[in-house]
Amino acid sequence: MELQLQQLQKFWLGLPHAKLSRIIVVLSVVYVAFLFSQLFWLLWPVPQTQPLLPASQLYSQSSSGGITSQGIVSQNLFGEANAKPDTKPQPVVSDAPETTLNVRLTGIVAVSQDDGAGLAIIESQGRQETYSVDAPITGTRAKLARVLPDRVILDVSGRFETLMLDGIEFSRTVAMPTKPKKIVNNATSPTPPRNELANRRQELINEPGKLFDYIKISPERRNGELIGYRLTPGKDPELFKQVGLQANDLAIAINGFQLTDMKQAMSAINELRTSTDANITIERDGQVMDVQFSL
Repeated sequence: MELQLQQLQKFWLGLPHAKLSRIIVVLSVVYVAFLFSQLFWLLWPVPQTQPLLPASQLYSQSSSGGITSQGIVSQNLFGEANAKPDTKPQPVVSDAPETTLNVRLTGIVAVSQDDGAGLAIIESQGRQETYSVDAPITGTRAKLARVLPDRVILDVSGRFETLMLDGIEFSRTVAMPTKPKKIVNNATSPTPPRNELANRRQELINEPGKLFDYIKISPERRNGELIGYRLTPGKDPELFKQVGLQANDLAIAINGFQLTDMKQAMSAINELRTSTDANITIERDGQVMDVQFSL
């Protein structure tokens, strides 16, 4: 026994104590660090994460009631593509009070069932000009709002006012044109090629304002009373001549409608939109005659 103790003591003394002590210290430090790390995660646990699912399971979940692409689209996150702004246009009245502006309405080209597409000849500051809807009236604070058979409605700084056709008394009821008995005429004039007139007619139906490109119209008065409309050629004098008209002819009637009666004049304009024949009664060099042609 004593011999064994001596051998063990000899073995112990022969060990490299310095290296062993360093190894023990390192192991002790590592172990202590491990213990502290366990203590840290006990105080602040790691958030639980779910494992990734296979693609087949993901597809089955989305199709069985989860979030779908159609559901995202239906939310209109960026607004509706075809949504229209909720704007209500300000109504334009037809029975507005009579205007006090110093202007005269000398002519109208009204478009049937569309009072926003007509034209008006308005005299302001001694000058006649043709205006379309929404156009400002020269020399005033007004603009043209509507074109009716016997009047126009002006928008004067947001207030609607009525401007009656020259020669018609103001009333709050819009006059509907009536068709009188036609006058039979015998005189005839040469007519231009039918195709050319048909093309011009369709052009004027589509754009009534072009009427004033082909013919210039100005009211003629004697002793303060309207007696007709003076006609002069526009940009196509040859067509004006082919129809049988001459410069300074005084138009008195169209298809039997007397142009000196404003209601009949409006009826004449409306009839020309659908008629295939036209008869213009004119005064030329003191003589009354008819100019007839096919449209």
